[in-house]
This record gives sequence, C-alpha cells and structure tokens, in this order.
Amino acid sequence: MDTVDAVDASTASTLSTRQWPKDLPAQAAALTEVLGNLAAPASVEEIAGLFSGKSSKKRVNEMQRLLETLAAVGRAVRAEGELWSSAD
Repeated sequence: MDTVDAVDASTASTLSTRQWPKDLPAQAAALTEVLGNLAAPASVEEIAGLFSGKSSKKRVNEMQRLLETLAAVGRAVRAEGELWSSAD
C-alpha cells in the first residue's frame, strides 16, 4: 500500500512513526489529528499504515468504526466511497 500518495511528503515521515493509542479517547484524538494532516482523502488501510506496528484486521476494523463515529459527530467525512478526510 502506498501511503505517500495519500499524505503530503513533509508529514508522511512524522505520521508514520505515530503509535496507535490503547484507550479510545486517545485513539479518537490521534485519528482526528492524522485526518487533519492528510493532503488527500485516504482509505482506512492507508490511515492504519500511518501508525507504527502491525496494521492488523482488528486494528483496521477498530479504526473503521471510530472513523464512522467521528463522521457522526462531524469530525470526519467519508469521501469518494471508502476514502476518509477531516471535516475541517
């Protein structure tokens, strides 16, 4: 998966070293921050790839549910089918 296309080159290295938090409030904050730094809408798999560690199916599913929650409260937008971006 090519995450560099989904983010500005200057932010890709910073974002790719981010740890996926263990608690839900920190996960929401981390996803909100990452969405705000995307240069273009990205798939949940691309977003998961911006966090260090294994991008497991469980993590991708958790991120998908959290992105849907963020969209419901106006913090994220689903664009072009399955691509996500910041609502700001």
